[in-house]
Amino acid sequence: MLRRNVGDLERLLRVILGIYAMLLGFLFISGLIGNLLGFIGLLVFITGAVGWCGIYALMGRELPRAAVSEPDQAPEETGIGTGSLAEEEKLSSVSTLGEEDFTDARPELSDPLLVEPIEPQPTDESQAA
Repeated sequence: MLRRNVGDLERLLRVILGIYAMLLGFLFISGLIGNLLGFIGLLVFITGAVGWCGIYALMGRELPRAAVSEPDQAPEETGIGTGSLAEEEKLSSVSTLGEEDFTDARPELSDPLLVEPIEPQPTDESQAA
């Protein structure tokens, strides 16, 4: 697979301008000029949609590895998570807790120590009348 060499903003602009050039060339300008403009717009649209430009590849332009996000790459390849060794040791020493570890910590609703009895407040019947 080809490695992307066109940035996200440039890709968006290429797609928009490619569609505009194709519409202008194929629908509104007749003759050789219209066909050339339409095909150039098609090429610009394709390079924007794919994210790879052959002219950039010939010039040797590449995006940095961190800018390219491919799901099958490991974090070491993308440059993400390149912390110090001490940080990685701290993270690996933390144990993970499952839900079964918290079963004793949950209070039961029928626990008499946690339920306060509600006593009725005395009402003054003479004020109500």
